Amino acid sequence: MRAVRNQGFRRLFVLSFVGIIVVTGLASAIAVGVIFYSLRQQGESLPKVEQQVDDLQRYARSHSEPLLANDEAARSKWERRVDAADGVDYVVLDRRGDFVSGDAASFSLPLTARELAERVNEILVSDDYREETLALVDDGEVSGYLLLKYPLDNSALSTTQRVALISQVALAALLPVVFLILATLVFAWRLGRRINKPVGELRAAVEKIRNRDLDFSIGYDKPDELGELCRAFEDLRKELQESLTREWRQAEEVREMVAALSHDLRTPVTVIQGHVEGLMRAGEDKRAQRLERYLRVMEESSHRIMKLLDDIMLVVNLEQTNFSIQPQPTDLTREFARKGAAYGLRASEHGMRFELEPPSGNGERSGEVYIDPHRLEQMLDNLFENALRYTPTGGKVTVAYSWDAGSLCVAVRDTGPGVPEHEVPRIFDKAYRGTNNAADPNTKKTLGLGLYISKLLVETQDGEISARNLPEGGLEVTFRLPLRGSAPIRPPGSFASVAPEPGSRYQTD
Repeated sequence: MRAVRNQGFRRLFVLSFVGIIVVTGLASAIAVGVIFYSLRQQGESLPKVEQQVDDLQRYARSHSEPLLANDEAARSKWERRVDAADGVDYVVLDRRGDFVSGDAASFSLPLTARELAERVNEILVSDDYREETLALVDDGEVSGYLLLKYPLDNSALSTTQRVALISQVALAALLPVVFLILATLVFAWRLGRRINKPVGELRAAVEKIRNRDLDFSIGYDKPDELGELCRAFEDLRKELQESLTREWRQAEEVREMVAALSHDLRTPVTVIQGHVEGLMRAGEDKRAQRLERYLRVMEESSHRIMKLLDDIMLVVNLEQTNFSIQPQPTDLTREFARKGAAYGLRASEHGMRFELEPPSGNGERSGEVYIDPHRLEQMLDNLFENALRYTPTGGKVTVAYSWDAGSLCVAVRDTGPGVPEHEVPRIFDKAYRGTNNAADPNTKKTLGLGLYISKLLVETQDGEISARNLPEGGLEVTFRLPLRGSAPIRPPGSFASVAPEPGSRYQTD
């Protein structure tokens, strides 16, 4: 078998050597013929300089405005035409004789407007060059001048033709080297194709494992040494897939949770930063007035940051992804009033209006229900920040809420661009990337993780969340949470207009 292979390699080498000689000779002969033919064609079609100058003058007359405006695109087109006319220099001057563009060094400048007017349509001959002055007319008035300078000799090849000639000569010189390389590559391919497939599969397998992708198989199964290596690698892959898939899944869940909580930290940090900047920009009198109120809001935001950091540490330490729900007696009226005050300040900082729509009715009522106030605050903050991000300056964000003995219903509305109808069912997906631009130009085209986090929080509490575009414009996000406890909170019948269908707009009496 080895003798047969050696014979094949020897034969391949001889054929390659002969091929190099034959192909190189043929290619060289063809290249020489092409060069002579090209020279002949160039000699027959050699353009006259005067004709080229006439073409340039016609083009300048029809494009005088962009040439004088020094428009980059127009100048680029003009200079390509000038370059095609070999040996032609130009300069563009305005009506006062001030330089606009071109090669000023090739002309006797400066020239006054009177001198330019006297030289219009005259041909000045100096040494071996001619110089012409063309008036550029716009709406019947002279708006500038074009000076062209070109050689008297018409026999020179243009730059394009010279480049073509040099390229052909260089090609003829390089052809033997090129075909030598090609023949060598073919010979190497014949030798290497016996091992390219298994080695390529192993290399691709290593790259996939590096990218944490074990969903593949190695198909090379020949009865040789490389086949045995591939089979051993396939067994190793299966073992890795079984042992690492579980670890990767757990790690991915932890990363997703940490990313979601990290995103949720942005809201309180932004609130603190905004209030600090407000205090720094305020005068002494206003700063004293705002200090206590701002410090209270910043303290609340800092407490929330600590709570979120505690949640992150808990998730990492316990390797779990579920949120802890801790219902406790909560005064909803006071909670929403507190958040409304913070949201009002936040909206005013962005040049927007905020409105809090409390439940209707005038009777005395207790707003205390069993709910997790921290998770409720997370959902409200995420939905408010999302609405604020997509509401233009001068717009309005509204938070409406109502509850009865069985559930709490909250609707967050904005006056932004809304969401394309075909994307509404997907806005709560973690991987969703919206197509509508946010009001903030620095915001990416996405609703972010806020809606996804809100969805997780609602579903963790056995609630429902939905969204819809409002007829008058904007987006409304509504969520409903079951309330813990059995004591009636409001008088019977006071929630007839509450508890709309998922996605419907909250209405008050």
